[in-house]
Amino acid sequence: MLSEDSDNESIHQLTINEHFAKAFEYRKEREELQKLKDKYGSDVDEGEEDEEDSEDAESEDEDGEELTPAVDAAILRTLARIKRKDPEIYEQGMDVFEEEIKKTGKHKLSKRADKDKSKPLTFRQHALASALNPTSRSPSPEPLTHIEEQKALRNETITAFHTAVDIEDDEDDLLVPREKTKDELERQDEEYRDFLQREVGEDLSTLITIEDNGVLDEPAQREEEEPKEKKKKRDKKA
Repeated sequence: MLSEDSDNESIHQLTINEHFAKAFEYRKEREELQKLKDKYGSDVDEGEEDEEDSEDAESEDEDGEELTPAVDAAILRTLARIKRKDPEIYEQGMDVFEEEIKKTGKHKLSKRADKDKSKPLTFRQHALASALNPTSRSPSPEPLTHIEEQKALRNETITAFHTAVDIEDDEDDLLVPREKTKDELERQDEEYRDFLQREVGEDLSTLITIEDNGVLDEPAQREEEEPKEKKKKRDKKA
């Protein structure tokens, strides 16, 4: 009898560990992928096919930014069900985390406005077009001699080249990521806290404590650290 109870307990513990491991393995993979993106960035693509691939990658990055908080919520909901010993987690073939992660498509932290699918005209293209193609509103020029045509073409080419170089430098400056202001960071943290509290519910307070500065603190870790701090204070007094 005791052996059967022990076997059942072992099976239950193994099942819990499987759900727990899947949740954190998924999160770990996403973190490693994000580290690689932060370190190496996106490849510089050229050509139509590469531009399409770049657009697809940008779309995936944006989806990833929106889904990350939802994945966090899915992990926390999974842990909450494990902590509550939800009967469903012991059902054979049941994947609790997979069930929770499927909800991420329905719950996102924010929605981005649909982007215009047409490709915008770049600064360089606009400059070249303006320099090399006269506008239709311009009055019809008088016929030029061959020498005048050659001279005008040479001047237009030089002007277009210098304009393109100057604007290319401006483009490089514009591509530098803008650092978020303190207010923007605080608003982002507040949205993240509200999102987790809404999606995880009352179970959130039993799993983590969200500090005002946006730091996620695990209660178990905090309980372990408090006695250590008290001990240090006693040692200092002694």
